[in-house]
Amino acid sequence: MASSSLSPAPSAASGARSPSTLCSKRPAPVYGPQAEEKRALFLAAAGSASDPDVVAGEIVKAIRAVRPKTRYLVGSNAKRVATVT
Repeated sequence: MASSSLSPAPSAASGARSPSTLCSKRPAPVYGPQAEEKRALFLAAAGSASDPDVVAGEIVKAIRAVRPKTRYLVGSNAKRVATVT
């Protein structure tokens, strides 16, 4: 019987792209100003994103909780975003 070896799934870091390559296409001229504004907001947000290990830690905490919370706020902007929405 042949043994099969499973390789781990690639991590986000191994296949990660820089934020600038995620939205590198230029918008149609009619949407130019609005699209550039959104692009700048996206790049700023991507630069301040939380570390995946922090998010994973909260997921583990939620899974292990006897009485899990409805919502777990993770990251530097999480409380501000939660109060706005």
